[in-house]
Amino acid sequence: MIFCPYLVRDINFEPDAIQPCCNIRNIQIPRFLFQGGKVAMSEYCTYIEKIFNLLQDGNICNGCPELTVVDVENSANLNILFHTVSLNMHRWFCNCKCIYCDFHKQKLPAYSILPAIKSLYAQHVLHKNCFFSWGGGESTILREFEDAAILIYNYGFKQYIHTNALHYSHAVAALLEKCSAGVNISLDSGSQKTYKIVKGIDGFQRVTANIGKYIAASKNKENVVIKYIIFNANNSRKEIVEFFALCKCMGIENVEFSFDFREVNSGTIANESLHAAILFIQLADRLKIKCSPFFVDDKIIAMMENIVGITQPPPSQTGFQDTRL
Repeated sequence: MIFCPYLVRDINFEPDAIQPCCNIRNIQIPRFLFQGGKVAMSEYCTYIEKIFNLLQDGNICNGCPELTVVDVENSANLNILFHTVSLNMHRWFCNCKCIYCDFHKQKLPAYSILPAIKSLYAQHVLHKNCFFSWGGGESTILREFEDAAILIYNYGFKQYIHTNALHYSHAVAALLEKCSAGVNISLDSGSQKTYKIVKGIDGFQRVTANIGKYIAASKNKENVVIKYIIFNANNSRKEIVEFFALCKCMGIENVEFSFDFREVNSGTIANESLHAAILFIQLADRLKIKCSPFFVDDKIIAMMENIVGITQPPPSQTGFQDTRL
C-alpha cells in the first residue's frame, strides 16, 4: 500500500489548517481546517484515514518523494503518535523582509498555539521524545512565545527555533544553556551589504551580535546553527568566503545550506548556486565546521556530485546529513 510516515508521525500547524508536513514542493497535500483552540484528535484521525484511502488512488500528494510502499492493509491499522510538532501558525507574522519570501507582505494575526499544545499533551498523542519545531514567520516576537517555549520545556520535550535573530530572546538563551533547544538562524550572507539586499533591512550588525550572545549562552555550541539559503543574490565566491571568515571569527560550529524553494520547485537552480554550495561544503570541511543540507533533495545532491566529478570527494562524502524535521 502507498503510505507516507508523516501522516501518523508529524503534525504541522499552519495559519488556517493542520497538515502532516510543510508543503515545500508546492503540491496538493492534506489540510485539516483549523484556526486555533484544542485539537479534536478523533476528527483528525478520521480525516487521516480518508487521506490514506486517497493516496491509494493517486488523488493527493502526487510526485512527493516521501511516499513509500508498506505492508499496511487498510487505514484501520494506522496509529497516530506525533514524533514532531511544527509550529507555523504565524507564517504571516514577521519582522524581516527576505526577498525570497512573500509572507512579510501581509501582517495577518496568528492564533494562540497554547491550547493546541496542551490538548495534544492531554490526549497522550505526543511521543516521549517528541520534537517541537518553531517556524514562521518569526517565532520570537510572538506574545506567547516565551510561555509556550517554557511549557514545552516543562513537558520534557526538546525544541528547535527557526529565527532571523533580529530580536534577542532570553527564553531561547535559557533553553540553549540547558541544552533543551537548538536555534537555526538564516543569515544568508557574509557581509552587511549582501545581508541588506537579501533580508530587505539593515540588520546585519544586530543579528551577528545576537548570534554571538546565543553562542555564549549555549552549553553546546553546535546547537546554534547558521543557515545560508543560496540563490542568485548571494551565490558569489566572495560572499561564501566572507561568510566562513565570519563563522571562524565568531566560533560558529554548525552551518546549513539550502536553496530558494521557488527555484527548486521550478527546476531553475542556477549553476552558480550549485558551485556555491560545493564551495560552502568544502570550506566548512576545511574549517572543521559541521555542515548539513536543509531540505535538499537527492537529485540536487547528485547534480552537485556530477559537477565535482572525480577530482575531489563529492559532497555526500563530507559527513553531512539531512536535518529536515
